[in-house]
Amino acid sequence: MRKSARSTLAVFFAAALVASAAAQLPAQSAPPPPADAPEAISRSVLDQTAGGGKAEFLVVLKEQADLSGAALLNSRLEKTRFVVARLREAANRSQNPVIEALKAAGAPARPFYVVNAILTTGDRALVEALARRSDVRRIDGNPLVRARPETKVEAPALEDAPAAPAAIEPGITYVGAPTVWSMGYTGTGIVAGGQDTGYDWSHPALIRQYRGWDGATATHDYNWHDAIHSSFGICPGDSIAPCDDDAHGTHTMGTIVGSDGAANQIGMAPGARWVGCRNMDQGNGTPTTYLECFEFFLAPYPVGGSPAQGNPDLSPDVTNNSWGCPASEGCNSGNWNTMRLAIDAHRAAGILTVASAGNSGSSCFTVNDPPAMFDESYSVGAFSSSTGNIASFSSRGPVSIDGSNRPKPDISAPGVSVRSSVPGGFYESAGWSGTSMAGPHVAGAVALLWSARPLLKGQVAFTEDVLNQSATHVSVTNLCSSNAWPNNVYGYGRLNVAAAVEAVPAGSAVITGVVSTQASAPISGALVVATYQTATLSLAGFADAAGIYTITVVPGTYTMTASAAGFITGTVSGLNVISDTVTRQDIALVGEPTPTPTATQTGTPTPTATPDPSAAVVLISPSTQQVTVGEIVTAHIVISQVANLYGVSIALSFDPNLVAVDDANGVMPGIQIVPGPLFPPAPDSITVQNSANNGTGNITYSVSLLNPSPPFTGTEILASIRFTGLLPGTSAVTITSVDLADLNGGALPRSTQSGAITVLAAPTATPSVTPTSTATNTPTVTPTNTPTATPTQSPTNTPTNTPTSTPALVPVAFLPSVLR
Repeated sequence: MRKSARSTLAVFFAAALVASAAAQLPAQSAPPPPADAPEAISRSVLDQTAGGGKAEFLVVLKEQADLSGAALLNSRLEKTRFVVARLREAANRSQNPVIEALKAAGAPARPFYVVNAILTTGDRALVEALARRSDVRRIDGNPLVRARPETKVEAPALEDAPAAPAAIEPGITYVGAPTVWSMGYTGTGIVAGGQDTGYDWSHPALIRQYRGWDGATATHDYNWHDAIHSSFGICPGDSIAPCDDDAHGTHTMGTIVGSDGAANQIGMAPGARWVGCRNMDQGNGTPTTYLECFEFFLAPYPVGGSPAQGNPDLSPDVTNNSWGCPASEGCNSGNWNTMRLAIDAHRAAGILTVASAGNSGSSCFTVNDPPAMFDESYSVGAFSSSTGNIASFSSRGPVSIDGSNRPKPDISAPGVSVRSSVPGGFYESAGWSGTSMAGPHVAGAVALLWSARPLLKGQVAFTEDVLNQSATHVSVTNLCSSNAWPNNVYGYGRLNVAAAVEAVPAGSAVITGVVSTQASAPISGALVVATYQTATLSLAGFADAAGIYTITVVPGTYTMTASAAGFITGTVSGLNVISDTVTRQDIALVGEPTPTPTATQTGTPTPTATPDPSAAVVLISPSTQQVTVGEIVTAHIVISQVANLYGVSIALSFDPNLVAVDDANGVMPGIQIVPGPLFPPAPDSITVQNSANNGTGNITYSVSLLNPSPPFTGTEILASIRFTGLLPGTSAVTITSVDLADLNGGALPRSTQSGAITVLAAPTATPSVTPTSTATNTPTVTPTNTPTATPTQSPTNTPTNTPTSTPALVPVAFLPSVLR
């Protein structure tokens, strides 16, 4: 990087604290890994607290959220809502004891949820006391990191420097952006986020693209955050409007979206919008300022507000990160692992993290600090748009500092003498050079690709695969121990966004069908996955009460798999789907459904009737699970295929002798379950009942939207319940009553599916992998491997956060509209 509640009713949760394998490398000298172990107290903290000193440090907790369930959600919005809810759930559940300990010690506490951690300040005694806690993983330092200087114009490549404003910058043309514009795609519908030195939002090339500008007035809430809380620079701490004290951020954002509509077409995706976060003070950042921006981008919140007010629906789709956190300036393996967790959360949420590779070339092993070094980041090297040659300063792989020998960078883009915007309405006419200039080309390319092919939005791995395979491949010989491509110099090659767009079929198609038994009985809640011809794209759907699934896909060839508890997985290969068509593929599974154990119910059970195919389904997901005595398992209440939902009320029962509900909120009175992302956070919705009784084995939950919020349509998690195993046995988790209501209080049709939790006396071995059947594209799938026994339980390694079924709901007590 260049140096450079509206009611007395309790509102719960929303306001709570919330490729390719590397080639075998010959022996070479490489930087040694950091000496400190990630599970220890950071050496910098020990040094600062020696002799009675104090240090600012991050307390990283052992519990980190399980985000695996996001993989089965198709849209970027669904993924982000799920991830934010799970992260907040983990932080809300586990942070309070540590915060209370800090309060008792008179120490400050700034909680994070993007990674479950708390920032504080204290002496050696406090550090050691925290490190001894069973719920603390490690103590990280928070060093002030000086930004790596960008390389100035790389002589003698003077032909790269534009002498005067050009309609389209040469780097933008080189990677094919104008070709994509001619197809009608300029980034419309995509939001890019930048965390950098700040932004001159009123710059003529940026103002029209700023999401906070409507053409007449500016609204910085949810569009800008300042993670620098104290500064003596030209930008004050906690700046209420975007401000850039170093020019670097304004320059990078210009390359992503910049255009003044006239002679200064400096950006890749001028039709996209942008939001920003300042993570550096005059070119200097800390691990927690970087972390704070990652958290803001997951769920942006108002200026001067708190993360509890964050709205995941307003998160950006792709972020540009032209900064580093090197070991030479105080960052260590602990800081790195914390940042990797934050980037992994973004990846699970469907947000693509573009990272500049660094300017420490031409030596090998120089991609060696966050965020570029991580597999979870999409790392970018720099080449000259005049010659096509890699820039001498561009950092090379492989990544050796963590012992991985991971190939890096992933791809390369123009980064020599790049002309772009700088504060004050000006342009850097001579151009700047650095991988900080290359990364924004790729962030803009993602915006163009997702604008042109909207079904790819949020599909991070597949998007990276498309960009990699469509790049202009460049082979190198005996350079950084990599040959052909991908290699540790160019990665997969030079960015070619036009080829990337053309590589993915336009339009969309629908695959639908019925999942049934061999006797044609529908299997409700079955998971169906459509895997594209490139395995990095998988789209999932769940069968409704009639066994019907529907998945919207990119046109192409798919392998279909269907799975359900008690059945052998069914597979159909070679299913071809064409744009703007509906392809039917029924799948019949071999086996028998796992019976749901009966239990004594409290309340009035929902009548049993023939399911209405058009009705919503409320279910417990996963429908069956195992847990060992003393351990915890999570059951989700899911509402599937509902339309115009405005309120929910649900009651459930469980066997209190076998399982107990784990309290999800140590602040709220009583035992609380965790609201899911189905309804937006308060003040748009309000929980009027949320309680569990471990004496009687009853759970009640009611929530409604506040008028005039729009109703919900689709499939989503209503709430999550953490159960602790008490005694061996099987407890039903029974939906005893449920009501769904529309805006006027009218009842919506629904059916319910209960679940069960089996408590084991001792850990059991992981079940063997269930054989996968194969079939042709015929309506019924006949497995080639006949089972020798009918499974009686789904595998215990099913992710607990996977919404594999739909929940049952209960009537809602509606709030008067005056409480808006």
